Amino acid sequence: MKIFPALPIPDSVLAMLGPTKRQEQMLAWLLQKLVTTESFPEVGHLLLFLTQPDSNKLSLLKQRLFPSTTFLSYRYGPAGQIRPWKTRLSHLYHLTTAARDLIRRVLHRFTTTPVRGPL
Repeated sequence: MKIFPALPIPDSVLAMLGPTKRQEQMLAWLLQKLVTTESFPEVGHLLLFLTQPDSNKLSLLKQRLFPSTTFLSYRYGPAGQIRPWKTRLSHLYHLTTAARDLIRRVLHRFTTTPVRGPL
């Protein structure tokens, strides 16, 4: 079997495969900044949210901020069933705190990570 050396892909072909719409270009820039070899806790939740169709984002956000009673009982156990209002407030507080910390880490990554070449 004869093995041929790999040829470099021409820039014109790479340009055709790259993002063309403004939203695609912004998402590519975001991915270049966030997806690196350095670990980044909870960025997967953000990327999952950002890559959802616009029609799903609002319902996804509503599910996360106001989960069902069943979810709260599984997540927090019997304590979640005794005082459901306290559990919901606690859940909302923890989500807000986690979101704030994630936003802080994302902004820090944007200001410190150099942009790499094309994906």
